[in-house]
Amino acid sequence: MEKVGPQLTVFELRAPGAPEAAEQLFSLLKNVPIILLELGGTCPEVANVFPEPVVELHLAFDVETKRPPRVVADFLHQLRPREKRLSLRLVRLTWTTSTKFSWLRFGASHPNVAGKLLLESMMLQSERVQVQDQGRKSLRVRDWDQPAVSPGSVKRVASRRRRVEDSSP
Repeated sequence: MEKVGPQLTVFELRAPGAPEAAEQLFSLLKNVPIILLELGGTCPEVANVFPEPVVELHLAFDVETKRPPRVVADFLHQLRPREKRLSLRLVRLTWTTSTKFSWLRFGASHPNVAGKLLLESMMLQSERVQVQDQGRKSLRVRDWDQPAVSPGSVKRVASRRRRVEDSSP
């Protein structure tokens, strides 16, 4: 790993039963921009050794366990309070099953855990980290002081409507 680690562009770790593996391996990854990580029943303590250059993180977790997967929210919580800044800009949540993770489906099946996951997602969003489902959809916090539509786009739509109306017989 010491020789290969600096040359990697994508690193995938699927060892949900060995959370300490992430701790040991992440400290050796100095330049990897994308990490794919499968979480098990316990949350690995990797916040202190998470590679700084990581821009994109794919988190896979098992939704079919008897306990709802609180480990994902716990992991996202770890990523927030950091002494050193991360380059992380995107976290994509996935399931280990063939079904794609979606916010809507997860919220319907695990409402209590979904609430905690949404809270952690919003907190990361305030740090400029987007949390997406597998459909690349994310929940966004809207600043109500800002218009939902820019004035320029309203003028463009009105202009298009006038052109369509003028061209009709």
